[in-house]
Amino acid sequence: GFVRRGGGLWVLPGSRTVADGFDAINPWLPARFGALVSGEGPGIKLGLSMDTKLWREFALGLVTLSRYYLLQARKGASVDLKSASGYPLLVSAPHGHGRIAVWGSSLDIALSNLAIKPAFAAWVQTVLDGLAQTEKRRLEVFDQKVGSSLVCSWLSKQPAPASVRV
Repeated sequence: GFVRRGGGLWVLPGSRTVADGFDAINPWLPARFGALVSGEGPGIKLGLSMDTKLWREFALGLVTLSRYYLLQARKGASVDLKSASGYPLLVSAPHGHGRIAVWGSSLDIALSNLAIKPAFAAWVQTVLDGLAQTEKRRLEVFDQKVGSSLVCSWLSKQPAPASVRV
């Protein structure tokens, strides 16, 4: 119900998850979990929906997955990331008014080095932004460089506070 009303759901298998462990929610997922297979070498590839300009800065060719589930993307789903051989790894699709994303591997360090790579934070943000409703996505950037001024602006419908404490 949460996803149908506009929420997001991200499904990631654990290191001890078995493929039939998803049977209860499988009808809602954008991809069906298939067999667990060995990774075919280092590297993950971008799907058509991913911003290549953003990901150029990260060494996706150094991300390794020693095992992952063969995901069978359903009709209408977007394959966002692929294995070195081109098999779907991250698949997403709308569900009701919300979105669901499925990742095909565990984040266990014994199975993948993604969680310790610089790309990890950007990957998490990208997936979460994709699951958020477009109108509710964060519009502000909170990056700050040492020595630069702090600037805050309010939306036109939002009254500015009498004072601000930093």
